[in-house]
Amino acid sequence: MIGQVLANPNASGQIQSFQAGRIEAPPSGMPFVGMEVTMGQLIATLRPTLSRVDQNALLGDAVGVSVQIRNLERQLAFYTDFPVIPFRARRLEAVSVELEGARKRYELATSAMKLPVSLVSPVGGVIGAVNITPGQIVDARETLVTIVDPRRLIVEASAVDLSVASAIISATARSVSGKSYKLKHIGNSPNVRGQFYSLYFEIEDSAGLSASTPVNVIIESGQLSEGVVVPRQSATRTSNGEWIVWQKVGAERFVSRQVDMKPLNSDEILINVGLSHGNVIVVSGANLLGNIR
Repeated sequence: MIGQVLANPNASGQIQSFQAGRIEAPPSGMPFVGMEVTMGQLIATLRPTLSRVDQNALLGDAVGVSVQIRNLERQLAFYTDFPVIPFRARRLEAVSVELEGARKRYELATSAMKLPVSLVSPVGGVIGAVNITPGQIVDARETLVTIVDPRRLIVEASAVDLSVASAIISATARSVSGKSYKLKHIGNSPNVRGQFYSLYFEIEDSAGLSASTPVNVIIESGQLSEGVVVPRQSATRTSNGEWIVWQKVGAERFVSRQVDMKPLNSDEILINVGLSHGNVIVVSGANLLGNIR
């Protein structure tokens, strides 16, 4: 099956801006692709930028609260200077509490225009993408940094028939370079997407792989088939797309044989048509024989 390496949702994350602002570099410097980070590490600082309407609204709130604070301070001074006022203790307590709340509202209203926001890493891993530079103005919900743990990747494979998921005994992924990776089936999607079902696997050891890498996924289902088991490199493709193997028929004499084959596992194939008992075929360097004229 055709597959693709994906980031594990439990070991990857994004840093997005929840409001518009200007990017500022942290004391440790700006992040870069390939940088290892830990959960909670400061990646950058966002200085909020407000429109003229929002700034005027905040200034209006601050002015209104400051007037309220002055009035409450006068009341507090009045109750303090005249001890004969009825229920003086209760009035003093009520005014003090209201004054404390007004001062906090004023502090929030004024700090909202200049308080920076810390952008921290939601997970530990390696930075895979960086879309920010110091001084850059970003919008709300914009993806700034992507973080992936390369030690915890998954594979998504496309299957025509969902019934193969229940017959999986073992699975292997084969990369473009020919390296094999053991997989563990963790689930599948019940919905069809583009005439295919999606099967998901965990990679036991993902060293050498990265997200978005294409792979071939080979599933061992335990179904019996008759044929000849040979190494995968024994079969090569011709220019017209046919599979062939090279049979040795004499000293330094080799003849190509067209065969029908299917993958058996990540390292072997099963040839069910084209070979007979006793045939000797090339299992190493078969692709070089096709260049001889």
